[in-house]
Amino acid sequence: MKQPSVFTIAPSAPFAQTLARGLIARAGDDPLALSSAVIYLPTRRAARGFGEAFATVMGGAVLLPQFRPLGDSEEDELLFDAASQGLELAPAIAPCAGNCCWRG
Repeated sequence: MKQPSVFTIAPSAPFAQTLARGLIARAGDDPLALSSAVIYLPTRRAARGFGEAFATVMGGAVLLPQFRPLGDSEEDELLFDAASQGLELAPAIAPCAGNCCWRG
């Protein structure tokens, strides 16, 4: 069983282009090798940008690796509407009228 490889990129190097060049070099002459790679990136925005970097380095169309975001979510997924979920929430608590004992 082949062990996964971990590499690093210098902070001063253009990350997307450097990663693209490195993966293309490792893929060699096999045109389908890149399509079997999976690249995990921090956000969806980063994943979208990598397709452009690969196209720039390759000079045109190519079968790209899979780009998967790790910790990003769509804004619509973050919206919560209690009424649409069939939940009834208690009314909000009235603001403090100056005689509250709050110590931060």
